[in-house]
Amino acid sequence: MEDSNINGVELEEGITTNVPEVAQEAPATEVESPEPKTLRDAVMKAFEKTADKEDVTAQAQNAEPAKELDPISGREIEPIRAPSTMTPLLREKWGTVPREMQKFWVDRERDMQVKLQETAAQRKLAKDFHQAAEPYQDTFRQNGINAVDHAKDLFSMSHQLHSGTGEQKAKIIHELITQFRPDINTLTHLASGGQLQATQPAPNVDDLVRQRIEARDAEQQQATIQASIDQFRADPRYEFTDDLGELMGKAIEAGFVKGDDFPTLFRNAYDFAATQHPEIKQILATRAAMPVAQVPAKTAKAVQSVKPSLASGGRGGQSQPRPKNLREAAELAWNKHSGE
Repeated sequence: MEDSNINGVELEEGITTNVPEVAQEAPATEVESPEPKTLRDAVMKAFEKTADKEDVTAQAQNAEPAKELDPISGREIEPIRAPSTMTPLLREKWGTVPREMQKFWVDRERDMQVKLQETAAQRKLAKDFHQAAEPYQDTFRQNGINAVDHAKDLFSMSHQLHSGTGEQKAKIIHELITQFRPDINTLTHLASGGQLQATQPAPNVDDLVRQRIEARDAEQQQATIQASIDQFRADPRYEFTDDLGELMGKAIEAGFVKGDDFPTLFRNAYDFAATQHPEIKQILATRAAMPVAQVPAKTAKAVQSVKPSLASGGRGGQSQPRPKNLREAAELAWNKHSGE
């Protein structure tokens, strides 16, 4: 009873000497998320943790590097910029290179640019000289010399002929005459003030033979084309050749049709042109739908001469360039056939 009275008095007076203290827990800084109940929750939780780590890593990478200070003055040292000749990937890693290496690299780049500017004229001269001497490399090899030594000899000879004594000039000219052996009579004639008559160079026999063969082949090819055209036009199966001639020529010229020989090429061109001509296309479609007995008979056409004649070599007797292939030959034939 006494204990209860004492406790009651203490409670009334606010005294808690005999009441044990209750320890207060520190506030939790982070609330643990509940365990994931499904696979989706587990994936989302893992993704959130990964995203948090990436944010921390990105912040660390984006943080400005510590500024470098001069050890003597204590002032901030300006960073060395990466050379523009570097690739973007190398420039990205430029900040990890020691400053001494950066300075060496930049100085070396600057020295190279200065040297290139200083040698620009010499490099252009070397390039021009190489281009000028290139066509004569075979001659240099045959005579056992090179372009540089030959140029030196020519420069020396030119200098002596312009500024040397009379004896030096005579010696050089005598050496040239002895080496190249020009016609003495011609030299005497020129020395006395005479003029050389323009002479026609002797024709090249090989060129003449080749030209004759090409002309003969061209004539034979034109005759073959003429015969193929005449035979094709006389065939009653191709009664619309006169109407489709222009379209056939354009089809052959554009390469829309092909053939291993002239008759095949002409047939393919005829079939192609017939599909492009509205009226003839309609006629052929109507005939195809009719019974065989009602299809009108095709009469043979009189062979008309091609103007100008293919065998004459073209309009007005003018020579035409020789076609390089079957398509060009057929194109030329149809152009002549249509009077173009």
